Amino acid sequence: MTETNISRMVIAMLHTGQSLKSSDIAARLTQSLGWPVSVRDISAILSRISDKSKCDLGYFIVKVRQGNAFIYALAKEVLLLSEDQVYELTLKTGGYTLNQAISDFPELGKYLPRTPAPKFRIVRQWVQNAASVAPVSIRSFFDTLSKERNVELTVRYSNRSAISLSASPKIFLLICCIACISLAIFAFLAYLFFYPVFVAGVILALASGCYIFALKYRSKL
Repeated sequence: MTETNISRMVIAMLHTGQSLKSSDIAARLTQSLGWPVSVRDISAILSRISDKSKCDLGYFIVKVRQGNAFIYALAKEVLLLSEDQVYELTLKTGGYTLNQAISDFPELGKYLPRTPAPKFRIVRQWVQNAASVAPVSIRSFFDTLSKERNVELTVRYSNRSAISLSASPKIFLLICCIACISLAIFAFLAYLFFYPVFVAGVILALASGCYIFALKYRSKL
């Protein structure tokens, strides 16, 4: 019997909802098949199917240490899947996929690692009706990713495009403060650079005016 068939039999035992050790499974398979099944082989199979990096079923296998051994069981929500579907989650390609399982049974989603919600997001949007969209708008909404109420600032920079920045109220206020400070620094630097140029320009203009006036006055004498 191939390893694939033994893997299916291991899945079938776990699909009964029982918590089993590799030695328990090996003993049952030995009695069922009539020839000895190695505990080491069963341990290798259990180790593989419980590894999230090797198969998707690993997200739904509960592994608990008991003494020097591990006890394996399927999460109770996975028992809603058929035995074939559970086995196909151990395959690398084809068959029943993790996305299909989450779509069919959303309660399985709690076993997947949650990616941290972004502190703020900047998104480019397409404007369908420019007349109905203000050049600058701000609104409050509940963000399903961060699970909190956020603030969104939308700036329309053409008849077809707009850019939106959304963040929590605290982060949004912080961004506004940083923007104001940056604008003030830019204005101050511009002032430091252009003010001497402006003064020099005024002095040059006055000197030129005085020189032209002197030439005209001198020509009349």
